[in-house]
Amino acid sequence: MRRMTSGLLAATMALAFVAMTSTKADASMIAWICADVNCNQVGDVSITDGGAGDGSVLAGRISTGDQVVGGLTVVSTVDQSKPQIGSATSPALDINYNATGTGEVWLYVSDTDFLGLHSASVTNDGNFTGTASISTNLFQGLNNAVNGNVLGSATMPLICATATDSTTPVAETCSGILSANGGSPYSLLMGIHITRLSAGTSTGDALLTVPEPVSMTLFGLGMLGTGLYGRRRRAVR
Repeated sequence: MRRMTSGLLAATMALAFVAMTSTKADASMIAWICADVNCNQVGDVSITDGGAGDGSVLAGRISTGDQVVGGLTVVSTVDQSKPQIGSATSPALDINYNATGTGEVWLYVSDTDFLGLHSASVTNDGNFTGTASISTNLFQGLNNAVNGNVLGSATMPLICATATDSTTPVAETCSGILSANGGSPYSLLMGIHITRLSAGTSTGDALLTVPEPVSMTLFGLGMLGTGLYGRRRRAVR
């Protein structure tokens, strides 16, 4: 029994070491603030991680500052991806948003070089004053589908979408499966649609997460060890 336990422990440590030391693939993170769903209006904003207009010096984080897009809407967003949150094998995207005034705006964040099969969950928590509504969605595509513009929102496969939420506080969740069927590595695009019908402010945070690979591996090995231990006890009896 000691030999079996030692073997399971060694396997667990080896798999955890491989998962934690895997290198991050090069990424192409972009944030958009747009007046329509496909970002083809004059005045739309596109900012690349580390490029012109990015107010953050950190890789994997874009600070857009205040932008006037979609009529009278003034938007400030902070977007995050790897290496700030998640990794190539544990996808994560985040949009922290603030929209003030009246009008309509679409916020997007995208990144490339994600790997593996995952069960993904998108949550959007926030509040607003006045009359407003919000919805969120997640798309997956080929690794170059988001380089240059956000047309992927119309052509990339939809992974999940929430219903339109016009209540406060905002509480939205959707989930779906990320896979490498269309190619690996792949790109991800998360979007938020904000509509404001009266003066006020919409604030919140939209976050894409997946289960941690190490946690899932340890859980699976733990279940395997429990099963083997049970079989051995029955055999001894």
